[in-house]
Amino acid sequence: MGGRRLTIEIAANIVGWIIFAIAIGSAALSMSSGGEVDPGNFQKITSLLFESAATIIGGIIILAGLIIGFYFIWQGLKLLAEQTGVKLFNTAGLLYFIGAIGTIVFGLGFIVIFAAWIVHIVAYFTVQPDEKPAEATTA
Repeated sequence: MGGRRLTIEIAANIVGWIIFAIAIGSAALSMSSGGEVDPGNFQKITSLLFESAATIIGGIIILAGLIIGFYFIWQGLKLLAEQTGVKLFNTAGLLYFIGAIGTIVFGLGFIVIFAAWIVHIVAYFTVQPDEKPAEATTA
């Protein structure tokens, strides 16, 4: 079941990036063919890029793929936290997911995702190795 989820997330991201690239390419093509857009006219360039329905749809699909992907990462880290007993894994996964949702609000979620990386790294360093009894060596 986990492989299917990952496939859906990857497919959503790829489709979103393709639509986004097509929208950017069509806006650039329309700027170069008409000759009416001066590169110094920032307002005209942004209106061509961000008023396109393809750009908006592509951005929404990319965001949905990001949220879905980080949700599955959170579920995996929750399982890892149960197996290792280190609750920081669950915290890192939750921060990833909250950060993905937070990217909707002016991209502020990327700061939370960065904090999740730090918590994730700390969680890996707090995992205690399994203590195996030392084997007696005979000479």
